[in-house]
Amino acid sequence: MLVENIVEELQAKPEWRDRVPGDPKAAGALLERGNGKDILHVLPDRTGAPTVVVKYERSMDGSFRIDREARNLQRLKDQAPIEGTPREWTQLTIRGRNALALPYYPGQSLLSYLSSPRSRFQTRRYAAALDRAAAWLLTLQTQTRTRVKDAASFAQQHRMLTEEDARLVQAMDTGTLELAAQHGDFNPANILIQGSKLQVIDWEWADLPGLPLVDLFNFTLRVAMLRSRIGKRRGGLPQKEDLIRAFRTDPVPRALCQRWVPRFSKELGIAPEACDDLFRCFARHTVGGDANVSLREIL
Repeated sequence: MLVENIVEELQAKPEWRDRVPGDPKAAGALLERGNGKDILHVLPDRTGAPTVVVKYERSMDGSFRIDREARNLQRLKDQAPIEGTPREWTQLTIRGRNALALPYYPGQSLLSYLSSPRSRFQTRRYAAALDRAAAWLLTLQTQTRTRVKDAASFAQQHRMLTEEDARLVQAMDTGTLELAAQHGDFNPANILIQGSKLQVIDWEWADLPGLPLVDLFNFTLRVAMLRSRIGKRRGGLPQKEDLIRAFRTDPVPRALCQRWVPRFSKELGIAPEACDDLFRCFARHTVGGDANVSLREIL
């Protein structure tokens, strides 16, 4: 019945009518459990490939995430019309809960690729896949560079910034540090690859604009966690020593950071001191307030 309701709502939208079957009862769906949300892959018939993905919160009070992602997608479309960002979506109401429908993208997640035993032995392809994601992120942040209008107000609203980030706020205020689009959860699970194309999904935690470089740091850490299972003994949450080990010990994420941090810094005009301050901000937010670590010292 839920799938039928979704198909009926999409049929009422002319631009989505061709993506769903004429008979709602003929539709099928695959259910995927996400982080606090359900994701339905709607099939035009019960044997075909999905054509639409519908995300909705399990609880009524969680719909703010759906609303936030819809707003972020619109801002993203206005600010950075680049390949690899969602260009079509529509909001629905499913059993009293907000939902978001997007076209199905048939790519393989980077997480799935990096997790396969075969990829571990294809060193060049493994590194190339990581470089593709980093290059895409650099393009996004380069195209969305902007100077903050009110640094103090931005600092109060951004969830990662604290009183310990006064130097970052000052750099924003003086214009020596510009902002850029920040995905907020840039990790291999949210990156889909199909051939030469790449699609980045799940924009609910994005800040537009947000902090530069932080997505690259998060991506590097998540790759290291995937490779070594760092933090799994603590419920998947990394600690300070895990963060240092991830950037210092594993040669793959370390090399990724060494290749791309200088490129980001050059293209985005980030001074070495600001780069270090951004890493400290990321570290405190990720592994705790006592993570006063220097990226230059780690690398």
